[in-house]
Amino acid sequence: MELSESLKKRIKDSQRTLDIKEGDLHIREDGLKTNLKGEVVIPPTAECLKKDILQWCHGTPMIAHGGVTATINVIKTLGITWINLKKDVE
Repeated sequence: MELSESLKKRIKDSQRTLDIKEGDLHIREDGLKTNLKGEVVIPPTAECLKKDILQWCHGTPMIAHGGVTATINVIKTLGITWINLKKDVE
């Protein structure tokens, strides 16, 4: 699975609020900000974006109703993370 270009643009737009501090975040070649694990970071304030990602995951046939762990695994497979991810999925 890969991020669509429209999702990448929405993430990049949402990341304008993220400050890059020494060693905290890095910028990939496509301009997306990542943590030290290389996961694209969704800002805490991007509630609509997080909701859209969760709805997309829920509608994906391979994980629809697969539970919390399956949904988190798909989000991680996409290389995405955010603070309180597990709580938001639950």
